[in-house]
Amino acid sequence: MKRCIDCKIKITLGSKTGRCKSCAALKRVKRIGSPNYIDGRTLRKYNCITCGKQISYNSQRCKKCNYIRNRGNFSGNKNPRWKGGISKNNQHVKKILRKNFLKRYHNITPKEYAYLVKKQHGKCLICKTKQKTLFIDHNHKSNHIRGLLCLRCNSALGFIREDIKIAKRIIKYLEFYRED
Repeated sequence: MKRCIDCKIKITLGSKTGRCKSCAALKRVKRIGSPNYIDGRTLRKYNCITCGKQISYNSQRCKKCNYIRNRGNFSGNKNPRWKGGISKNNQHVKKILRKNFLKRYHNITPKEYAYLVKKQHGKCLICKTKQKTLFIDHNHKSNHIRGLLCLRCNSALGFIREDIKIAKRIIKYLEFYRED
């Protein structure tokens, strides 16, 4: 037999909440009275992307930075660029997202990224084609940035798991089946 976590009386093993029926009912009543509980469900909270303040799901304005935005601009969404998400007048939010991504995953600033693009003349290091978007290629063990690659070359490196032996076998395979 288990005991209720609130009133400590004995309850049957079938209780999923760990509370007796009266304590569970009391807990529901307390939750219904809270401002985060509407229509039988608990409302989610989100963090503002720009300032990090916690905001309720229905809020359209961040009280800390006082900027009006729609639900797509809060970091609780899986994809902040969903339809109705970041609009054209919220371009600064895109810049903040990009800056945070570069800093978090590659430890560089947007100026350093722009310098790399300029240094490579906007071209991929492997296939030498000019691209609008270049992806940061880095060593996954040391996190050292090797350069900027196009999507195809970056994906190819990922698919061969940066293994030189696999790359050499691919070259042999292509040379063997070359049609001249």
